[in-house]
Amino acid sequence: MIKFAFVGLQHGHVATIYKKLSEHPDCEIAGVYDSVYDENFGIKVTHKDLHSMIADVKPDVLVIGDVYGKRGQLVIEGLKANLNIISDKPLCTSLAELDEIEKLVKEKNAVVGCMLDLRENTNVYAAKKYIQQGIIGKVRSIQFGGQHPLNFGTRPAWYFEKGMHGGTINDIAIHALDICEFMLEDEIKSLDFAESWNTFREVPYFQDGSRLAFTMNNGCRCMGEVSYFAPDANGFNNPWYWRFTIWGEKGTMEFNYCTPGITFASKTEIGLQHFDGMDNEWTDLTSFLAELDGKNPPLNTRQVLKISRKCLEFQQKSFNK
Repeated sequence: MIKFAFVGLQHGHVATIYKKLSEHPDCEIAGVYDSVYDENFGIKVTHKDLHSMIADVKPDVLVIGDVYGKRGQLVIEGLKANLNIISDKPLCTSLAELDEIEKLVKEKNAVVGCMLDLRENTNVYAAKKYIQQGIIGKVRSIQFGGQHPLNFGTRPAWYFEKGMHGGTINDIAIHALDICEFMLEDEIKSLDFAESWNTFREVPYFQDGSRLAFTMNNGCRCMGEVSYFAPDANGFNNPWYWRFTIWGEKGTMEFNYCTPGITFASKTEIGLQHFDGMDNEWTDLTSFLAELDGKNPPLNTRQVLKISRKCLEFQQKSFNK
């Protein structure tokens, strides 16, 4: 039985990993620490001090769900205590923190997982399979939109505290970078362009708009926007939530997170075809557990650290505009 201890209940994603762990026969939730809440998302806090929780329950893994700006130091503390880590994204908010995390991972031979669960979407996984089967030929470019609702007034207030969010690219675009590498079975070669800006005047220093472009090793150009511009009332339930258009030499595929299936337009046939989604046999949790068991799943520590670094470099590039 693998013991997990939670650190922070500050973002709703933590409820997702809590549910997965609760339902897994090989996992035990041994403790929950949060400095603010006694209970959040239906999860009860068992400890009000991190170090006493670690000493008390002796976990194998820390699950990080605190505010973004505190996560890096919590990951570092966990690694120094010889624990493995699984975190909501982002893993941290600075390259200096990531440097220290990578150093400790190597020293401790630790496993670091991340909730990059867009890989689990049936359309994303089907697109990967169809691309690898050569249905659209060589992929020439990918356009993506990852707009989220800002939900100002109901989103946790720490999002808008200086130093706590860390940037919209680091918050959202990590999914897009990971998915482009995942679908193409390729790696990002260059970070070509990034910018962030403010649109909503309630918090003028919060850069709610972001767009970026990068090139894969195989020459495919990728470009997208990951702003907080989606309408609040329908922000996670519209056909523009995580929308991908993939342009290949034999045709074009398009899909989004919410609408089942993929639309395909062939270069040689009139009309549109519909492809069904496919279930991914790997989740962020099963990948993490497999790596703990000495296996090499598709989502592993190397990918988590690599994609986190690229996202932080993008974020830094956008801030310097």
